[in-house]
Amino acid sequence: MTQPVLDDTMWVLRIDVIRQAIETLQGLHIHENFVVYMHVTRQGGRLAGKDEAKQVAGIIPDWLGEVREWLDVPGGPPSKPNFLPFSSRGSDPARFWKGGNLAGSYAPSSLRSMREIFVGPDKTYRLPTAADNTVDTTRLRERLLNGATVPAWAIGAFVYRNRSFMGSSEPTGNDLLEIFREDFSLTHEEQVSIFDWSLPNLNFFESFTPEEDSDE
Repeated sequence: MTQPVLDDTMWVLRIDVIRQAIETLQGLHIHENFVVYMHVTRQGGRLAGKDEAKQVAGIIPDWLGEVREWLDVPGGPPSKPNFLPFSSRGSDPARFWKGGNLAGSYAPSSLRSMREIFVGPDKTYRLPTAADNTVDTTRLRERLLNGATVPAWAIGAFVYRNRSFMGSSEPTGNDLLEIFREDFSLTHEEQVSIFDWSLPNLNFFESFTPEEDSDE
């Protein structure tokens, strides 16, 4: 009997989609510490047990792990290996390149006015909460986004630009949004208050075949 062939097609985001995502983010008012929110909210979801609410306090950050993976971009200025497409102080291209000391950049002493939002009395990290202990998204939106929202597809495309996804058919922009929503354990409040879930008219993914190792 003929054995079924398992489709292990590898899909990656298209270069033009990644470029448009970066340009979109650079054109918005997004505070540089939005990346702190991204990391803390994702860590809070990872720390929660099955069927438990996201952890919103007592979070130990890992700036040299996933955050470095998000921001590490080759080809920048000397001594500035990290690229962050967020700025609250204009669109000068030089502002988007950051130094290598991520732990120092996001230490409590470096957060300044944002420290009260993201750092607890015990110096662990947290999300601001409302009276009912849900994430205070109004405060986050006002302080980080100047009262606006940020396109979820653009954040997802930037974060997953070096990732591959396996599937039997080409993923869509909606698949990207669903991956991002689940990966970051976004609460309902976060989804409706911080992110814009509309999609541009783009083909998001293309198939990718890794080059085989050669002894030549």
